[in-house]
Amino acid sequence: MSICVQTARGGVLAFFIALSCACASKLEIADSAMDEEWAIAVEHARFVQEFSDGNTAPVLVAGSKGLALTVGSRPDSKSLVGRFGAADYRVDNNVIWVAALDKSRQKPMLTRFDSALEQWLEPTYFGSDGLPVEGLCLYRESDHLHAFLLGEDGQGEQWSLADLTSGVILPRYVRSLGLPPAAEFCTVDDQNRRMYVSESTVGVWQYDAHSESELNRTLIGSVSPSGSLGDEVAGVSLFEGSLWVVDSGTATVRQMDEHAGVWSVSSLFSIRNAEEPLYISAHSTTDGTDWLISLDEGLAKATTSHIRTIGNPLQQQVAELPVVLPSVETDAVPGLGDAADDPAIWTHPDDPAKSLVLATDKKWGLVVFDLDGRIVQSLEVGRLNNVDVRPGFRLGESRIDIAVATHRDLPGLIAFGINPEGLVSVLSEVPMPVSDAYGVCLFVDRSGTFYAIANDKDGSFLQYELAAPEGKFEARLARRFSVASQPEGCVAHDEREVLFVGEEGMGVWRLDARASAPANLELVAGVGQELVADVEGLAIYHTDNTDYLVVSSQGNDSFVLIESTRPYAVRGNFRVGGVFDKGIDAVSETDGLDVTSASLGTQFPAGILVVQDGRNRMPAERQNFKFVSWAAVAEVIGIE
Repeated sequence: MSICVQTARGGVLAFFIALSCACASKLEIADSAMDEEWAIAVEHARFVQEFSDGNTAPVLVAGSKGLALTVGSRPDSKSLVGRFGAADYRVDNNVIWVAALDKSRQKPMLTRFDSALEQWLEPTYFGSDGLPVEGLCLYRESDHLHAFLLGEDGQGEQWSLADLTSGVILPRYVRSLGLPPAAEFCTVDDQNRRMYVSESTVGVWQYDAHSESELNRTLIGSVSPSGSLGDEVAGVSLFEGSLWVVDSGTATVRQMDEHAGVWSVSSLFSIRNAEEPLYISAHSTTDGTDWLISLDEGLAKATTSHIRTIGNPLQQQVAELPVVLPSVETDAVPGLGDAADDPAIWTHPDDPAKSLVLATDKKWGLVVFDLDGRIVQSLEVGRLNNVDVRPGFRLGESRIDIAVATHRDLPGLIAFGINPEGLVSVLSEVPMPVSDAYGVCLFVDRSGTFYAIANDKDGSFLQYELAAPEGKFEARLARRFSVASQPEGCVAHDEREVLFVGEEGMGVWRLDARASAPANLELVAGVGQELVADVEGLAIYHTDNTDYLVVSSQGNDSFVLIESTRPYAVRGNFRVGGVFDKGIDAVSETDGLDVTSASLGTQFPAGILVVQDGRNRMPAERQNFKFVSWAAVAEVIGIE
């Protein structure tokens, strides 16, 4: 149905709206002299009640006259003077956080409107120098506020802006984004961590918004003739669980809804006699829905009866897991791309605070970190994959600590000696009859015999007895067994002579670690609700009463804690989050990990969990490792 509306204030310009699902009762052009005005209804119950009669939403207006909040006939709140373009907001407690493009400076800025003071606070500018920003949108990730910047020629950036708990503003560059070449409009679904970006001549793209996600995108709606989004898409916004898309070419607004991962296009608004509508925003009232449509000529307002929401993607919320925070992130490894893989903790025999972390770089060699995360030694020995450490190996007439890693260039094993001060040196190389030396773990049985248990991607495991009676390193194949598909991580419980192995797509298995015993596999935890493929790193945290198996659940960027004895109760799972004020990003796509219950000084009194970080961001750098105090893990999970 179609309706006609009144003329614009201060002129004779008139617009008409036709709706397929509701009837508009009022439309006007607000202040047509304002250049490139951007307006958003602040859809938040507290501010609707505080700023108006409880039924009219405040409107965030950004344009050539400044940045302001207005409500109906109420006088404008104190304006932030300037010339502004694209804007977005989030509400937290009594503060409206606003990001807007300052056209005078050609930079995005973040400010706050304090409702108690009824004034804007001093803005903070962010964004890389030289990035020509065309559009922006905000995103709330836990208690941190982020912004996405859309630049020219497909350039995009994600920034962490503020800690909403403390109110501290500290902009940090998170990562670069490859976006459509002419992207100007975006909006973010915080609960599902989705960003929607319009590409004018193509359609609407969906991206993963979380700062640790891969840069994947899906085209969820196309323009004509292949799709039903019209001729030229512009603004996108979320309202009542639907995505609303402006077609500036035909002056229409379409509603998109999702059902089981499939998007459909339903009702539309037709804006007659209007040229190039840009953006739409809405607010629910007791009488219906108030709409704001940003046009080149000004701001169009309309009221309709209640809209009909067909689907609600906001109901499909991403499961939130407990989060522990890292204390330290290491220097980046030398190798580019997917390089960092597996850590092993070496405990200093006299001063635990001088303990080290040995870590593999599968493009380069072995890297040694101190407990502050600094590289103290590096050995460029070739492509290493996994590594493990044990003390007290007999080398001739002496005892040393050793580390053994899989060497993919041999393929085989490479053994390192570690002197009492932590200096690492190569001992020997051991070729293996495999196509790809992959995972490895060490095991010392009750007689004191050392073993290295290595695997190949084809599922086979080779258990080698290690010895050096005359001072020359030797390895004798003592047992072979296999799992059905690709393994990697493994860990041995020396005291109980038990071995745990990970099969990436299946789960965690337990078997007897002794070389003379049959390799009967018992499933400890299968891939499912808590454990999401791939299963990667495995380690054991020892206590006086219970030993815990720590497993890297790579598929959902988390870690699972399992009791290492029957019935293998799952005690909890968690993620390692980011410490934004320190510039430490969260952990994602973890490969290897290690843990120790040894007290490592005041920094890690209850031990340390070391995890590989598959995406090192804030800023984006080569991969590295994160150190987590075990006390933080125990507190979050609720264990001793």
